[in-house]
Amino acid sequence: MTSKILLTTLLLAWPGIIRGATITNLVLTYSHSGPSPTTYTTSLSISSNHVARVLHLNITPPPPSAGNPQLIVNLGGTNVAAYGTGDFSTFGGAPVVVGPATLRLTATVGANVTASGTMFCSAEVTSLEDNFVPSNTVVIPSDVGGPVNIILESSVDLVNWTAAMPGEYGTNTLKRFFRIRAERTQ
Repeated sequence: MTSKILLTTLLLAWPGIIRGATITNLVLTYSHSGPSPTTYTTSLSISSNHVARVLHLNITPPPPSAGNPQLIVNLGGTNVAAYGTGDFSTFGGAPVVVGPATLRLTATVGANVTASGTMFCSAEVTSLEDNFVPSNTVVIPSDVGGPVNIILESSVDLVNWTAAMPGEYGTNTLKRFFRIRAERTQ
């Protein structure tokens, strides 16, 4: 009976991946031919205030196969979902899990059964604080760059902008756009 478990964590920053995200690869390779039933497993813990989004799941050989290989989502000590393939279409998409939670690759092989396989899962883990910046807000950085002036502007063509004041606006134009920006005063 042999088992190899590999857990790799990569910090990545390229378009499509949220800044500050951690991409974690879970790999479970198992080979079994023993007289006793054995469960092979590797897992990823998602801490409180973090979100994990499964990017990819591959199970070889595909089900049905000895060992019942699967990705299990565990919330609060309860298994709430199990995926036997990387086809998430029947579930409405790949799992997105808010911590505290655990993603677990597992294969359980019965007694006197010969089975082997490899499972691969990659997940993107981000902090809720890093993720949430509403699209209609201006974030003032907490640095020593000096104070900022908050400016409200209006445009009818998204090219030419004029200063605007909060208040009531008529509907005499076909469309009117507003933007808020921060400008350093020093």
